[in-house]
Amino acid sequence: MAEPPTCEGDSLAEHIRQQLQDFRRKLLDPSLRNPLLSFSHREPSTAFVRIIDELPDLVFERLEDGGEFVIRALDPPQTEPEDEETAAFQEALARFKAEDTVYRESLEALQRGGADATSLSDLERRARD
Repeated sequence: MAEPPTCEGDSLAEHIRQQLQDFRRKLLDPSLRNPLLSFSHREPSTAFVRIIDELPDLVFERLEDGGEFVIRALDPPQTEPEDEETAAFQEALARFKAEDTVYRESLEALQRGGADATSLSDLERRARD
């Protein structure tokens, strides 16, 4: 690091600005090599904990002070809307599948063609909608 100029005024202020710029360049390496800037959370990752609904500053302060947290897993995401779980909906869906010719023809065509799970799932979703 260069020695600051001894004269007062603009040259000292410029020297300080230049030093700050140099420090910023060193600290904020914008390349993908910097794991603090290029971090992306992947769902199957077991190396990190994602904290939800907490203020980061408060979490940091509590950890720094030796505080403890109770960590619990999130509830699994709901795959079907609650109203589709009712008996009335299930009965109506079964009746629709039995009576709707477009649905039955589409299902038969998918089964004959050896459809994948995604195609069958899409047809099921359309029937439910």
